[in-house]
Amino acid sequence: MNTTINHPLYRKHTLDSAMSGLWDFYKSHFAPLFLISFIFSIAINFFSLSIDYNKMLEASMEQDLEAVSEMMKQMLVMVIPVILITIYAFVFLSLYILESNPVKTNYLKIITGSFKYLLTYTIIFILFIPVIGLSVMIGIFALIIGVLFSVIWLTALFAFIAPLLMAEGNDITNVIVRSFRLLHRHFGSNVGWSAVFIVIILIVSLVISGLSMIPFAGSLLQTMANPDEVTHLLDVARNPVYILFSSALNALVMPLFPIFSFILYFNAKAWEDDRMDDIER
Repeated sequence: MNTTINHPLYRKHTLDSAMSGLWDFYKSHFAPLFLISFIFSIAINFFSLSIDYNKMLEASMEQDLEAVSEMMKQMLVMVIPVILITIYAFVFLSLYILESNPVKTNYLKIITGSFKYLLTYTIIFILFIPVIGLSVMIGIFALIIGVLFSVIWLTALFAFIAPLLMAEGNDITNVIVRSFRLLHRHFGSNVGWSAVFIVIILIVSLVISGLSMIPFAGSLLQTMANPDEVTHLLDVARNPVYILFSSALNALVMPLFPIFSFILYFNAKAWEDDRMDDIER
């Protein structure tokens, strides 16, 4: 791997430099980031089409609990490829961000390397499911503020996983221990910046969701006028034009979290390296 100190995102950040660094990196690498994200978005949408939402809707409207239960089991199986592709997309984008070269990027190295990290990242994701469940439960007990804090804390925690995995070695134990340690070492800034990032993503996602429905406003208005016609929206989701258009819009957002993840990691690493240098002196 390239030494992290030479990476353009490596430095002690403030909130302003973190957000401006995210935007500058996004702009300078827009074409490859968008193309990679677009390909993955198409793949995710393609596999999502295998889920028959119409049948589930019909079964729920008929209150056929047995049919709904059967459909839920089938959906669970069909959702697995979507989850795996989504995880691989994040791993691939993360490795691209770490290995990106202003002169020439070795995409073959990124493709092969991302498969090396895919299994480890997936295992870590599965291991963190109880942590996610526990934090959400605690958040629910603490009502709305608790839920919001849980989401922000989990976002900050997960941000460290891929950078640690790729910059410090493919070691599950090290990644888990270090992710908690780096998160809580600068807890205020990590959580605060994550909160700002989530707000930005929510705003951008709302705008993109609205834009993706503009060509199909007729079907949306028809459904709003008559909720029984909700199947029209499901048909829209299978429209090739909608798939391409929504995939392109989703591709604009997909690279943002991987970039933000490395900003949090490189900020923590820069502070850590400085502290080590002071100790050595």
